[in-house]
Amino acid sequence: MIQFECPHCRESLKVPVARADTEAVCSGCHKQVRIPPIVSRSNGGEDMPSAPPVIQDSETADSSATAAAPDAANDSIEPSVDDTEVRNESSDTQSHDRGEEASFGETNEDLVDSGGARVEVPNKHFDDLEDRVKRTQQANRHADKIHRHTRDHALVGVSRATIYIFVALIGCVALTSFWIGTMIDPAEESVLDSQGSGVGLVPCNGRVTYRTADDPEAVDNQALVFLLPEDSLPSEKFSITDLVPGDDVPDTLATIEEIRRLGGQFTVTDDEGRFTTDINLGRYYLLVISANQSAVENPRPAEIATQKQHLDELGIYFELPAKLLSNHRYRWSLEVVNTQRDIRVYFR
Repeated sequence: MIQFECPHCRESLKVPVARADTEAVCSGCHKQVRIPPIVSRSNGGEDMPSAPPVIQDSETADSSATAAAPDAANDSIEPSVDDTEVRNESSDTQSHDRGEEASFGETNEDLVDSGGARVEVPNKHFDDLEDRVKRTQQANRHADKIHRHTRDHALVGVSRATIYIFVALIGCVALTSFWIGTMIDPAEESVLDSQGSGVGLVPCNGRVTYRTADDPEAVDNQALVFLLPEDSLPSEKFSITDLVPGDDVPDTLATIEEIRRLGGQFTVTDDEGRFTTDINLGRYYLLVISANQSAVENPRPAEIATQKQHLDELGIYFELPAKLLSNHRYRWSLEVVNTQRDIRVYFR
């Protein structure tokens, strides 16, 4: 047994050797105390428990020394015989009867290990904790049941046969729509071949002028105006025969008929420099060749590079684009016709 004194209330305590160097609760003041560790005897014998010195008066010290002397050969320290020791022995006997695991000073409360220390916790706390855990588990089960119920309602069961029937109906509708479309327009009319029908045609008007020393906006009559479809190319390049600015160009010319067959247009400006024609919606290259303005002499390098690029693009449609221009001023641009257009061409 280990005998030591409570540092708080100075009550003499006695515990088994197995409880050395552990935490316990004093039976007198119910405060947490540290049980002293076991130290070796000074004469080199076997180890025995040791407790910190207990402050006593002279009579108590003498009687304690006399009572402890006969037991020097034993492995435990017996307390002095007084009222306090009797109470401690009675308490220790009751603790021993309750079992080796029960500690002294425990009444209706439990000791819980916390980081190496033993903390006194009432049984009521454990009961409350158990109740809270049960309530939490019940709430979780209830929430899970509600979530599962909601998820089941969100799912819609559809049989495989229903899906197959739905897909078949969509296919039938698509085939029927395609058949109706082919019956209404069996030979789909190309935008490029609809010149005679007048379907989808919009007016395309314009005026061509140029600048002179006397007139800043002189009329450029008999200028050639071409509208060439961007996405339709001729099987053979257009011949430039009889395409001369300032001369009358007959509508029966083979080149003009081929341009119109592809969906393009050709016209000549009148005495006021105006032109008008009908054309399908789409994107067209506009080529206007002036009948009264010559090409710029000694063009700048940038103008030469631009003209070379234009000649390459014109070469896709015409066989001799440089000869077609005939050293005349021209305009080559890409125009979008999505409504009625009024194109203004001005040569500076």
